[in-house]
Amino acid sequence: AIVFKRANAFPLVIAVVPGSPAEKAGVKMGDYLSALDDRSTLVWSLSEIKTYLKDAAPVEVKLRVIRENSTKEISVTRADVYPRALTFAPQAGTAGILTVHHLYAPLAAEAAKTVVPAVKDAKNPLVVDLRDCHEGDPAVVAAFLNLFLTGDKAGGFEKRNGEKETLALPNPAPLAGIPLVVWTNQATLGPAEIVAAALKDQRQAKVVGIETPGLASKQELFPLDSGDALLLTTGVYATASGRKVWGEGVAPDAAIEAGKTATKDYLAKTTALSSGR
Repeated sequence: AIVFKRANAFPLVIAVVPGSPAEKAGVKMGDYLSALDDRSTLVWSLSEIKTYLKDAAPVEVKLRVIRENSTKEISVTRADVYPRALTFAPQAGTAGILTVHHLYAPLAAEAAKTVVPAVKDAKNPLVVDLRDCHEGDPAVVAAFLNLFLTGDKAGGFEKRNGEKETLALPNPAPLAGIPLVVWTNQATLGPAEIVAAALKDQRQAKVVGIETPGLASKQELFPLDSGDALLLTTGVYATASGRKVWGEGVAPDAAIEAGKTATKDYLAKTTALSSGR
C-alpha cells in the first residue's frame, strides 16, 4: 500500500499495488491508517510509516483502517512485491513500456542491459511508466536519468541557505535521441517526480496522467549520540530551468480523468498525444 501523510493527520492510502498483500487483505485506496500494531500513526512522519510497513521477512502487521464512517482491523503479511526494479514489455505504437517499480539499485544497470538494446533505434516513443513509483535513492535517480540525459546537471537540490547541489549526469546517454512519454499518477512520489520533471524539462517528454503530489526532495540521516537519529529534508528539487517541484508536483500534458486510470486509458491518451489529437 502506498501512503501519503500530512502533518497532524492519519496517513492516507493513495494507491494499492495490484497483487500485493494489501490488496489481497482488502485494503482500499482512500483508507486512512489510524494505527499500526495498535500504535497510533497521528504523530508519525511519512518516512516512519513507510519504514514500518516494510520488512524483509513475511511478518504480519495489523492495520486499523478508517473507511468512510467505520473502523476496520486488517491483518496483512508482508511480502516482496517487487522482486525486480523494472518491467519492460512491448506495446504496439510505442517502443515499449518501461515500468519502474522503484528507484533503487540495480535499476540503471538492469535498464542498460535489457531496455537499451531493445529500444535504442526506435522511432516510436518509449513509455516510462512511473505510476505507483514512490521510493528511491538520489544516486540511482541520477544513474537512471543518465540513460536519457547527459551533462553537468539535470537540475538539483536547493538548500535552505540558498546553496545548490547539482544532479550531475557525466556519462554518454544511450537513449538521448529516443522520444519519450512519461506516465504518472497520485502515487508517483519523491524520486520518481524528479525523473518525470527532469525528462519533461530537458527532453521535452510528454507527461500523461495525474498531477503528482510535489515531494521531490533529498533527505539525510543524522545519527545522535543517544542511538536515535534525525531524518531531515536537506534540499528540494528544482529542474535545470529553475522550476521547483516541491509543493507543486509535475503537471500532465494530457490528464487522465478520475475513473479512467487503467493502462488502456493511458495508452489511448498516449496515442492521441503522439498523433497530435
